[in-house]
Amino acid sequence: MAFDRYKSNTTGFETIAQLGGNHQARFFCDDAVGGVYVTKAPVAKLKMTPQVQFINTNIAWDVSASRTQSGTIDTFDLTFGGGGASDLTGQDFGVDPLTGNVQYTSTGQFTATLFVTDTLGNRSQPATLTIDIVDIANGITKVYIATSDTGIFTYVPGGTPVTANAGLSGGDLNV
Repeated sequence: MAFDRYKSNTTGFETIAQLGGNHQARFFCDDAVGGVYVTKAPVAKLKMTPQVQFINTNIAWDVSASRTQSGTIDTFDLTFGGGGASDLTGQDFGVDPLTGNVQYTSTGQFTATLFVTDTLGNRSQPATLTIDIVDIANGITKVYIATSDTGIFTYVPGGTPVTANAGLSGGDLNV
């Protein structure tokens, strides 16, 4: 891989001369020993939805928004933080899927972590997300509804449960 070097005094950048397509650039500063290359690390971007989910239920993951300015992303390592989920390490960014689903087989709070590495060997800072996995029986939330004398129904956190009779009518339900 040949680089054309452009410099002003002892700093500058190098780039591969190509017609069209992607270009790779390396930034450098020279010292008494020779060229010292300074490149920007890639940026890992991790998306997981939803971030609160029931046990044994799919959570979608996506690493496709990860980017680099000094090369091409080569590999990614995605760890799900335990909970029975299988980690993905040494995945080829150009070949392996960049999206998928994961299921946690135990409850708790887990930290998913993504690192990406570019073709120049630069590794990103971690992208992390906290995932809360709840048991279906414990994940059900009771909603209490109150009414005002104008007939508008509203959600009242911590309200007192009331049984509504069949004759209850009117108003908007705002939850």
